[in-house]
Amino acid sequence: TLVRGHLLSYATNTLAPAGRVAGEVIKAASYAPMIGTPMAAALAVRIQAASLWAGALMSAICGVAALSADAPDWLWIGLAVHTLLAAAAALALMRAGRGRSAAKTASKLQLSLSALREGEDALPGRLVSAVGFLSLGRAVQVAEMAVLLAALSRAPSLLDSLLMEGILMVGTAAGDLIPAQLGATDAAFSFG
Repeated sequence: TLVRGHLLSYATNTLAPAGRVAGEVIKAASYAPMIGTPMAAALAVRIQAASLWAGALMSAICGVAALSADAPDWLWIGLAVHTLLAAAAALALMRAGRGRSAAKTASKLQLSLSALREGEDALPGRLVSAVGFLSLGRAVQVAEMAVLLAALSRAPSLLDSLLMEGILMVGTAAGDLIPAQLGATDAAFSFG
């Protein structure tokens, strides 16, 4: 069930506009028979919030790298906007009622907001460790950028790897607005 839910969620996340939220709804629907709908929906909201916090953290780090590297203004501005929007959305998800996205998730699962709150209260409080693991995943992506740069016969530096990650983050964030993200990631990689 966990593998099936993850695979369905990943496919939706990759192909649908604003796919991460839709992917979490699919995951919640997959997990609901095992742990109950309220807890599954609360878990989906929490995973989304943790992902947004980790993205905001890495985006801020890449933004600082862009400023120190004298990168084009659009890059550090895009990263600053991405950081602020991701942090604001994560905070909104964590607030009472768990934000508007939580209400949308609850309605898609035919669940009341009070039941969603009960599910949230039943989950163990591990948001910080989830953000840590997701941030570690982002750090691995920076290391992957270093490998890509080395494959291009270029001596990779941490700064170059962070700039590549920043370009990819801005590109994929813009890609969330494009159906199936057609060309967004490819364009970001090419530009980087």
